Amino acid sequence: MACKRSRVRIPYGPHESYYNTKTKMGNKVFIAYKHTDEDLNQVETHITCISESLKEVNMRSFCMFSRESEICEDKYNLDEIYQFCLDEMKKCETVLFFVKNDNRSEGMEWELEKAIKYKKNIILLIQKNTKYSIFRKKIDQVIEFEDEMRIKEAVINYSFK
Repeated sequence: MACKRSRVRIPYGPHESYYNTKTKMGNKVFIAYKHTDEDLNQVETHITCISESLKEVNMRSFCMFSRESEICEDKYNLDEIYQFCLDEMKKCETVLFFVKNDNRSEGMEWELEKAIKYKKNIILLIQKNTKYSIFRKKIDQVIEFEDEMRIKEAVINYSFK
């Protein structure tokens, strides 16, 4: 059940065209992920996979990846980017943290503190044997995946609350 990289960019966010109109979609999920010092093609593949998997279990999702070029072009400062993320997170019931290695991410740690502050349902999607202790210590709901080819399977098989 591996996900393949889509050639068509999936629209994320609050745009009406994103929402599935054929079936009633459930909980909206904010996907948090590390992008600094990461291979952005690989990040896009993973985020697309996660979003598609959530859609299969009737969950809507938002992530910043589709806004990266807009943010870079408009030259937002870090505070403005954090505020935009926070505004979008507040619209979601659940925050899903995608962690595939032990490399620290200050942005994700900030998002975790905000998700806790706003009493969001918090889920950790993490590769097995990854320790990243702050997430393991603070998040009770955990989805583990063996390798990157099994992300979709792990998300679809999880019982979302």
